Amino acid sequence: MPDRQGRERLFREMDVNGNGGLSLAEIDKAVESGMLGRALNCPDFRRGRAVMRAYKAADVSKDEFIEWSEFFRLLKYLVFFNNLLHKFDEIDTDGDHKLDQEEFAKGCATLGLELSAEEAAAEFAQCDSDGGGF
Repeated sequence: MPDRQGRERLFREMDVNGNGGLSLAEIDKAVESGMLGRALNCPDFRRGRAVMRAYKAADVSKDEFIEWSEFFRLLKYLVFFNNLLHKFDEIDTDGDHKLDQEEFAKGCATLGLELSAEEAAAEFAQCDSDGGGF
């Protein structure tokens, strides 16, 4: 994570129009150009789903802009959701962007969760609120 001075510089560089708030378009541009990946030491950082989730979670004011007071939160969420989606993609072995019970159980082990088959099935059932099997 960049230090405060590095974050200030990064925020100014990303704030293309200089209005003091980052739009989703400005954040996307920084991701696509590699600026954010370099700043966060995540060379493979190009995750649309991670960016959207981080943007929504960091925008505590709900004004659709990331202000300086929300910027550090955005950076932390970007790293968190990027890493989370890499793990999800590793667990989602058939690439359908959903986890079935078998993928869920194997994923628990991948994440270091020691669950019996019965415990994994119970946790999966609790997550599968509509009973659709994913």
